[in-house]
Amino acid sequence: DAVEYAKAGTPRDPDVIAEEISPDLDAQNDDKLLREKFSKDVWPSLRVRGWNTKILDEGPLVGQSIFVYHDKTFASISETVQYAQTQHPELSKSFGDIVEHVERNMKRSESFRSHLREQHLAMTSENATFELVEEFLKVYAPLQLVVDRANEKKLPLSRKVLSSCPIMSKVFQLVKKA
Repeated sequence: DAVEYAKAGTPRDPDVIAEEISPDLDAQNDDKLLREKFSKDVWPSLRVRGWNTKILDEGPLVGQSIFVYHDKTFASISETVQYAQTQHPELSKSFGDIVEHVERNMKRSESFRSHLREQHLAMTSENATFELVEEFLKVYAPLQLVVDRANEKKLPLSRKVLSSCPIMSKVFQLVKKA
């Protein structure tokens, strides 16, 4: 049933899972390095050319810092760099490393996701491992459940709750038979 759902559903972004479960992962460090490089190598040149930053005080991105150039706003460094490249071609040397870094991360992330999705969709009872099932659940299960199961203080799942789940009742039947 879960694999059928996965075929129709869209997988959750692994970065979202990583951020929710353990915010101190390497992906965060990678982003930090990108921000430092942008701040040091690119941002001073953009500020001189009329770019500004602004912190949003309303909407879904409240508290997030955005980049502003004339009447256009950009929520991420990658969007900012892509647009700035078209507006300021003279800065292409300083954009080089950052553009390569962003593209490399996007390709790595996309290829990893497609490989993982192929594994998930090909999962059967014969080839399922604990690690594969765990990754599958992280990608397709409700995020609230994923985060709860990763916490030390988990919400208790009573037998009554578990028995109301159709799959869990089948699991209980299998355990009784074994």
